[in-house]
Formats: sequence, structure tokens, C-alpha cells
Amino acid sequence: SGVFKISGTPTASGTFNYTVTTAGLCNNQSVSGSIIVNPLPVINPVSNLNYCANSSASSINFTTSTPGTPTYNWTSSANVGFGTSGTGNIPAFTAINNTNSVITATVSVTAIVNGCSGASTLFTVTVNPEPVVNLVSNLIYCNNAPAASIAFSSPVTGGTVTYSWTSSVNVGFGVNGTGNIGAFTAINNSFSPLVATVTVTPILNGCTGSPITFTVTVNPNPNAGTISGSAT
Repeated sequence: SGVFKISGTPTASGTFNYTVTTAGLCNNQSVSGSIIVNPLPVINPVSNLNYCANSSASSINFTTSTPGTPTYNWTSSANVGFGTSGTGNIPAFTAINNTNSVITATVSVTAIVNGCSGASTLFTVTVNPEPVVNLVSNLIYCNNAPAASIAFSSPVTGGTVTYSWTSSVNVGFGVNGTGNIGAFTAINNSFSPLVATVTVTPILNGCTGSPITFTVTVNPNPNAGTISGSAT
């Protein structure tokens, strides 16, 4: 039987040159050749992304430093505007979240180069819901009457909703502020009802929702009219 050995030195391109030399009956017979070993492709890291519902998002492009022409296959744990699977880069999309909670999609991307598939790369795409503020009933007070605080609330979860408000006129609590409106004394120094239109805008994780409005009416103090006439 013959005995042989393979020897060689890899080159930078991933090509391994070899020589097979026999010993024994066919001593000093050799065959030379090369073996190409392609590396497993590695996808460059993709940053986690965060969007507001209904906002425009740029395309998500994948890259690799592995030589060759890569193809990319990806899957997403939730549809936040670009579906749940695809090939190639993720094109520009509109972020979608029709719930009252934060949605986080985990995206898994695999690269294929020269027929070799590498390990998956993961990143997340978080879409915050559009913040909503619950409706507030219109309020009516008398001048100088004590008024309870006006509290705002929201059905949205997954973060703390903050509130920014403005008032068309000062009826005891100013004309703008943030958070709830604290207890106040209703003010109207005129002779007619004073109506303040209050606009409240909800904000969550940097996302601004649609405002609501309500009115606060403060009636003036009753005043006796002047009776004029002549005695007979």
C-alpha cells in the first residue's frame, strides 16, 4: 500500500495550495492542486431603531466585509411597517403601531456569500404608539369659587404620558403649563361669562399625539341693576 501526505500554505484569498506525495511502491509520485475555502459571511452590526407611530422611516441597509456578492435574508417577529420576512435591504417604510402599547420587532438577518451562510445578526425596531389623552368634560364655576384640580389620563401603556396644555384666557390657572392643572380659584372680574378653551397635547417617548380641547366657564358675580325714576 502507498503512503501519502498533503502539505501546503494558505493564501490571503482563502485558497489552499496542496501537494500529494506518495511513498512506497510509487515513491516520489506527486499531484498538486488547490482547494478554495470560502469564509462564513459576517454582517456588520445594525443599530437598534426607535420610531413614533405613523412616522416615515429610512431604508435599513445591510453590509458585510466578506468578499463576494452577498444576499440577505431577514425575518421580523412583528410587522411594524415592513412585513415579517424578505430578502435584500429593508426599503423605506411608514412605522405602524395601532395599539396602545409599545411594539418591539426583533429582526434576524442572515448573509449568504459564495453559497456560504453565516450566523444571524439581530437588532430591534421599536414603534411607540400614538399617545392619546382621554376626553375632559366642560366645566362651569362661579367667580371666586374654589375649583378642584383637573387631571389628565391616557389609555396608552409602555411609558409615562406627559401633557402640555394651553388656555385661551386665564380663569384662575394661567394660560399654559405641563402636567395636570392644580386646584385653583375661579376668576372672572368682568360682567359677562368668561370662557377659557383649554387645549391638551399628550407626549410619550418623544412622540406627540393629537390634542383635545375642553372649556372652563367662569360666571361673573351677580350685580343689582340701577333703578332710576322720579317720585311723585
